[in-house]
Amino acid sequence: MVAVAGGFILSAILASVVLVPTAEFALNSLRAQGGWSEQLAWSVSWPQVLSSVWPLADWPRDRYWGKDQWFILNLFLGTLPCTLAIVGGLHGPRRARPFLIGALALVLLSLGRHFPPAAWVLQSVPPFSLFRYPAKYFVGTAFCLSVLAAFGLDALGRLARKLPPSRVKAAVAFVLMGGAIAASGPVVRMLPMRASAEAGAPWVPFALGLAVVTVLLLPWSFARPRRVRHGLAALAVLELAAAHSLLGVPRYTPWEALKQPFSLRAFLPEPFQGRISADIEGPEDPTRVGITNTIERSLDRLIPNRFVEERLPALEGYGAPEPLRSDVFHLAGERGAYDLAGVTHYIRKGPPPFEDLELLHQAEDGTTLSRSRTALPRAFLVQRARVVSDEEALEAVLDEDHPFREIAFLATGEPLDQPECAGGSVRIEKSTAQHLELDVSACDDSYLVVSDSYYPGWRATVDGKDTPIHRANHALRAVRLTPGAHRVHFDYAPTSFRLGLALSLLGWAGLGFVWLRARRRA
Repeated sequence: MVAVAGGFILSAILASVVLVPTAEFALNSLRAQGGWSEQLAWSVSWPQVLSSVWPLADWPRDRYWGKDQWFILNLFLGTLPCTLAIVGGLHGPRRARPFLIGALALVLLSLGRHFPPAAWVLQSVPPFSLFRYPAKYFVGTAFCLSVLAAFGLDALGRLARKLPPSRVKAAVAFVLMGGAIAASGPVVRMLPMRASAEAGAPWVPFALGLAVVTVLLLPWSFARPRRVRHGLAALAVLELAAAHSLLGVPRYTPWEALKQPFSLRAFLPEPFQGRISADIEGPEDPTRVGITNTIERSLDRLIPNRFVEERLPALEGYGAPEPLRSDVFHLAGERGAYDLAGVTHYIRKGPPPFEDLELLHQAEDGTTLSRSRTALPRAFLVQRARVVSDEEALEAVLDEDHPFREIAFLATGEPLDQPECAGGSVRIEKSTAQHLELDVSACDDSYLVVSDSYYPGWRATVDGKDTPIHRANHALRAVRLTPGAHRVHFDYAPTSFRLGLALSLLGWAGLGFVWLRARRRA
């Protein structure tokens, strides 16, 4: 156990270049705040766990957002491989114990809301409370079971030395297998099982009985342990191959439907300088392809995150940890937030969200593309600023009079009250995911407001000198400028990445030193 714990610690140090920025990302998301309640979405149900050993035990499945999870495919892992894993966990060497504990812990976590202790851990204990979809823990369960199955093969190989072959015992086992298969149907009908569980019930005694018969029929020799291992491994492979053939494979959307070009591109300006807003959530049940046509139309609707493929900046997003304040700003659905964020185009599954929008295109399924004439540019200058609370800043953003067009509402910084002046200009010279360069001419003391999210790790320079970035208008960025021409740079250079990289390099250096020292001793 000590060696395993040391291995996990070393792995964490080596992976610090990823883990440290991830921790910063999580702590600056809505998930680190009280009240976030999506940790238990898509929990694995008890029938789905059983279906890993018992084919068809989870069919028919519940609706899309019902009792069953649809996040990952719970495939049949095999009756024999899972049985071997149990044997390996109970009779394998001590080094198998961590995998047994891991398999049990992960399968219980994957149950989520269907197992109250797991639900409490996932909702209350960091870092589990920072992540959604308990179903993903079942992937770790499958890995642990595969390792334990190998230990189980070794354990049964050792047992073969003490268990001599016997045709009589094999015949008895065969008869018992037949009886269990015959009785499985009536027994299942008496249990609170799903409709298809009866069809898959004979599989379990058949697979286990065949394994017992194989072990009892293999002849005695010094090679018997090896033959038992090879025979059981072959049976496990044959079982999975048979299950794959009989149970079929999941039905996937044809690739042709996904590689269709973005049909709305012709209605967007080139180059596209604004932002787009899309119905990220999609329909209630995207599996109903014949009715909603969701997957085939996902690119034209830019859901859930397909705007990335088209390199279109979008206000919304789906799936990743949501940044702080995004629930009341980016996802508020208010016109003030849209205009302040520079949203020039809207894609909706129905009519445009606001009456004054210009309808550019309407598809046969009702999807619409519309354009706004009131959106602010991505970067603009204001000569007035107030330092206010978050509540006051959000109130100003949602105010129908849109005071943010003339006033920057700051969380930090200095107030500013200059008369509005003409002649100021902002031109974007270069823009990438980690860099923004602007050519600015300020007609008076001003704040440059950029409608990009305020987030730790961004650095700003004005004419080559570092300058503080202030959170403006609840969720955006702003820097103070003096009158005149300026070159402003925003660069994303998070300290978390540099710290994580340093820890990873130190870990690899230490690992290399230990390896070289051990090699010299050898």
